[in-house]
Amino acid sequence: MKILSHITWAAVIVFALASISSCREDSEEKYNPNFLYYGTYVQQFDAVYNGILYSYPYWDVDTADIIGRHDYWRAKAAELDKQDSVDNEVLEKIYTNMYGTLLDHHMVIRVKNLKPLPSQADFGMAIVSPGNIEVRKRSDYAPSPVYYNHVPSMISKLQEQGRVTECCSWQTDDDFILVSCLIDSDILYFYLSSFDLTGHIGQDKSEDNIMVNKVVDNYLNIISTKQDLKGVIIDVRGNGGGWVKDQWTVLGALIDTPRLLFTSRRKNGTGLYDYDPFVETYVSPHKCHLLNKDAKIVGLCDMRSVSCAEAASSFIKHLPNGHLIGNRTFGGTCVLNGLYDADYSGTFGSSDDNHFVYLPTYLVLYGEERALYEGVGVTPDETVPYDEQLFRQTHEDNQLSAAINYIHAK
Repeated sequence: MKILSHITWAAVIVFALASISSCREDSEEKYNPNFLYYGTYVQQFDAVYNGILYSYPYWDVDTADIIGRHDYWRAKAAELDKQDSVDNEVLEKIYTNMYGTLLDHHMVIRVKNLKPLPSQADFGMAIVSPGNIEVRKRSDYAPSPVYYNHVPSMISKLQEQGRVTECCSWQTDDDFILVSCLIDSDILYFYLSSFDLTGHIGQDKSEDNIMVNKVVDNYLNIISTKQDLKGVIIDVRGNGGGWVKDQWTVLGALIDTPRLLFTSRRKNGTGLYDYDPFVETYVSPHKCHLLNKDAKIVGLCDMRSVSCAEAASSFIKHLPNGHLIGNRTFGGTCVLNGLYDADYSGTFGSSDDNHFVYLPTYLVLYGEERALYEGVGVTPDETVPYDEQLFRQTHEDNQLSAAINYIHAK
């Protein structure tokens, strides 16, 4: 995921949180995980614990009690200091039980094994992702159908059937995939594997930049010139997120008046409940926007739709002419910028060092109803499980077919 720093706030809601804020009286060095010495397992445990405790943005909505768990699992960490070597699984158990049920689905905790078994010396590390733990426990869990050649194969099949026209696509060596085309002459289809447009639009004339601009310009041209479009499909399955500024292009083309994307507040300060006021972020219409106001807008999403992909899914779901199809999204919906030393929030540690904790600085509520999707995900209006066997046999994507049928239905 990229750090989302390009955000223009449209308005500030007058909302004071001072009554629930609490300031840390002890010295900053006592808690800042970037200052602490961590030569033992228990010191390492303290560094991670204090970093999360004082920088996590969800304590007023998260029911996980890491304070109540602290003494027991800290004692378990202390026991490791008495051992000659430690199995990665034992170390990972401590951090999974401490943090595995936290609400934040962006969070990843990597902790170096200070005394790994000889067989684990090349990868002595514990990794905990609360999001992956929760998603795999869901009763409706389903892996994403979209992988590196899924969309190209799907489009090729439709082209063979004569159903695709005005197609423009691009796939990079690292499998960033973009496709814009017409299906059945009256449906605009746009797929992007990540929200990575901002880094290409208007940039130097490299092959990647030229092709990304061609695909995006094709999307914008079709949407703003074809009066007879019956629908638009925005496919964010398998999309892990990216730049929030991309929404101004992708979603701005769907509307003709500004529309609320989300309301958010930033963690800012050393107290557990130190937050900035809530602010609202709007998507403004793109200069090239949907010409046919009666067209249906369909979003395709799945459990690998994360962050900006979930913002797009929520936005489409709540449009008057919007409809969301697929599977519930991942539930990692926050904004990620922030540095611990500057903001007392955000990612801390180093991926090359003793520990690294990747976490957000914002709590984000979506749409006019201010829905909290963090740790839960966005539920589609129409749940359509992916039929892998059908795709393997025929290259027909049943979720895309459901979107097409919805648009063509009277």
